[in-house]
Amino acid sequence: ERRGEERVSLTFALIRNLTVRRTRFLGVGIGAKLREAEETLRAGSVFREDLLDQATGELKETLAQQGYFEASVQAEVRRDPNYPRVDITYRVTSWKRYRVASIEIRGPAAIPLRRLERRMKTRTGKFFAPAVLDQDVQRLRDYYASAGYPRAEVDRAGEAFHEETGTVDLAVDVQPREKIVVSIEGAKVPVKLVAPIWQERIFEEWGLSEGEVRILNTLRKKGYVMATVKGRVERTADEMRVVYDVVPGRKMRIDSVVFEGLHGQGDQGRPGRQRAGPVFLLPEL
Repeated sequence: ERRGEERVSLTFALIRNLTVRRTRFLGVGIGAKLREAEETLRAGSVFREDLLDQATGELKETLAQQGYFEASVQAEVRRDPNYPRVDITYRVTSWKRYRVASIEIRGPAAIPLRRLERRMKTRTGKFFAPAVLDQDVQRLRDYYASAGYPRAEVDRAGEAFHEETGTVDLAVDVQPREKIVVSIEGAKVPVKLVAPIWQERIFEEWGLSEGEVRILNTLRKKGYVMATVKGRVERTADEMRVVYDVVPGRKMRIDSVVFEGLHGQGDQGRPGRQRAGPVFLLPEL
């Protein structure tokens, strides 16, 4: 508050904020997932009544992702009479749920459909949850990558809801792209060292060069300081082979280490000589 003209007096009125002590969810059995989705008004945050609409909107979005469509969420706030804190109770009512009537996986059959379906938690006859289908899509991408298709594209292709039957037809689009086989010949170097390079669309010259550097660094750390690596790409109609030919050479060991220029008492001016460890590590040297 401001009072006065030439001499101004300012008064600041401080009002303690209310905080959220806890939240509860009634009506559905997914309270843990709703609590994870809370952002605006969560336990420990400052409570403002004008944020209730935003908080209930977050919960409605999460409910829809978990398969509770068009849900109604009512918030009830109760003030603690002894402390500046409140408890919020959310009541969830009148939602819609849809059972999966069919799942269509579209695209070239690089992998049998039964194998793909076994890796999905979304099944015909079960309630549809978009969040679960998104997880299934990621599982299929990972499965294609493990089967040699690291560039496979898997996406939701649409949902057709049927209000009269309470069901939904789902579609997933799969584009395997070409199969990529990476091998390292001539030395025991794990393929996983270079396989991630080829998961994305890249310039092949860069990919070969980057793989050669990684392999050389690994071999040199093991003592193969004179190793050579040459990468090449071979193609067939539906497959790309990336081959790294390795010639490791002899494993180098340290025979001796000589320190020149350091003369201590009793060494009569001769260079010091010391036997060292077994493996010659070029990067550390």
